[in-house]
Amino acid sequence: MNLRIPLDKINNPSVMAVLGKTGVVEGIGYPNEVPVMADVRAVPDSPWFLVAGMNADEVYAEAQLNLWTIAGFVIALIFASGAVIAFLWRKQSIDFYRRQHESAEALRESETTIRSIGDNLPNAMLYQMIVDKSGNRKLTFVSETIRKFYGCTPEEAMADVNRLYGRFFKEDRERFRKEEDAALKKRSVFQSEARVYDPSSGLRWSHWASRPRLLADGRTIWDGVEFDITKNKQVESELLAAKQAAEAAVRSKATFVDIAAHELRNPITAFSLLLQYFQKQIEKGHPLSKTDFDRLKAPADRISDLVSDLLDVSRMERGLVVLRPVQIDMASLVAKNVEEFLIQVPKRHIRLTKPDHPVEIEADPVRINQVLSNLIDNAIKYTPKDRPIEVTVEQTENTVRVSVVDHGAGIPKEDQQDIFAPFSRGTTETTTRASGLGLGLSICRAIIELHQGTIGVLSEAGQGSTFYFELPKQRPKA
Repeated sequence: MNLRIPLDKINNPSVMAVLGKTGVVEGIGYPNEVPVMADVRAVPDSPWFLVAGMNADEVYAEAQLNLWTIAGFVIALIFASGAVIAFLWRKQSIDFYRRQHESAEALRESETTIRSIGDNLPNAMLYQMIVDKSGNRKLTFVSETIRKFYGCTPEEAMADVNRLYGRFFKEDRERFRKEEDAALKKRSVFQSEARVYDPSSGLRWSHWASRPRLLADGRTIWDGVEFDITKNKQVESELLAAKQAAEAAVRSKATFVDIAAHELRNPITAFSLLLQYFQKQIEKGHPLSKTDFDRLKAPADRISDLVSDLLDVSRMERGLVVLRPVQIDMASLVAKNVEEFLIQVPKRHIRLTKPDHPVEIEADPVRINQVLSNLIDNAIKYTPKDRPIEVTVEQTENTVRVSVVDHGAGIPKEDQQDIFAPFSRGTTETTTRASGLGLGLSICRAIIELHQGTIGVLSEAGQGSTFYFELPKQRPKA
């Protein structure tokens, strides 16, 4: 509503309400005296006003309606936004829990795979261990192989790590910890070997390999594996023993060549000189006597004995020696052997102790006599001339034992394990000066072992030696 109202119409409430004013004003309408709202504008250079008015209640009602409409729209928008936010939040939550579930499933699958791999490694054990800042160790995972390695369950090991470390050899455990600490400081791969008390075999060799991971809280995780290398160590030991045996054989054969050349040269030289001497005697017309022939026979016999020993060793190494066992009286066989030595060396005192009744045994008399001759001959070599040599025959229900005791310099403990090896001559001054190839005792051992018997020595340095062999009365059937 646009009206031109003169200023002199001052009886108009609207004009009176806004007299001298411009803008939106409120007042009381005339003549019905209702609230009105008017937009009043003065006309420039004129006594007139432009007034646009309307019922205030209608304005407020419409404004109120518009306000409620806006409020409703805002509320609807808020609810719609909330629904959208709730939907997005729910979707995000679902995605988060789905990813979390998938991660958990992937982790469980990885753990299952690792556990399956670890449980199917026959000679290896997988483990994970956490070490805190104080150095305390705790297993967080260990494969089922621990049952075989340490005789406990994975749960028992995770509850007490000493189920593992407690089985280490003490000196290995201390070294193992030091090497672990050194690898931790360097953040390097840790590898070490240790001896472990095994529940079944007593000793097991293990090889450990792991890598440390430092956590943010200062703890360290070791992811590693333990291998059972007992068989590897056994193979290494056997290879080393074979290598040492081969080296010893080479040294022994080199020594043998020197000894054989020396031992054979002496009687051959003596025999040659005697032949030259007797040849001159014959040229001068002097006949040879029985004593002369005996002098020739001694070096010849010596050469024959050396060659026989060499042949015996060769045959025995190739398994060509065949025994011819018969039923014999061991007491009588030993007595005859002693008598022969008393004839050869009448000035030596050999004392025989034996049962008064026959001692029956099944054996090869030629080979047993060879063993007796060798043992008694050695006793004569190494016993001072004024000391006796003692030979004893004893029997039990199933065995016969023959011992030869000398009162010589004795054999050091370190030489006794090799005394029956081929070409072994001992290390004492007496044995190194004595003649011989060092084959006699090795031949004796081979003969006794062919009879299913045992041979050995009891001795201490400076106390003399007792060599003995023991045979079954009846040879076991093949």
